[in-house]
Amino acid sequence: MPSSLNDNSHSRSFDLRPMLREWASRFTQDANLRERIVDATIFKVADAPERLSGSSIRRSLYKIVVRTAQETVASIDRRKGPLDVEMYPDGEFYVVRLADGQKSEEMKFISERSARKYLRTLKRRSVITRKAKPN
Repeated sequence: MPSSLNDNSHSRSFDLRPMLREWASRFTQDANLRERIVDATIFKVADAPERLSGSSIRRSLYKIVVRTAQETVASIDRRKGPLDVEMYPDGEFYVVRLADGQKSEEMKFISERSARKYLRTLKRRSVITRKAKPN
């Protein structure tokens, strides 16, 4: 493993994000989309570090970025329109429902504060652009 990826000293820190952003910029000029690709890549590597096996960790990491970028860009191309979002209390939880016209996804949060924080994060990343109309 290259010393820059395996260095535990406090004097040197290695941040993958600039390198991953540069690679992601080959697929999109949208800064928010690049950040989503970078985040997704980091999550994939963290969930399965064995993906970085082989003779070149850098090459393995680049392949993961390519696959992630292709999946991310393709999923956005398939989406018919922006995501609708609504938040509502459900017993002791707060539910955030995201819908794109074809499917919907619900996520439960233990507090209204954490649900609102999640919505702010989505808005900041330009994932949601409108709120759903109440039924």
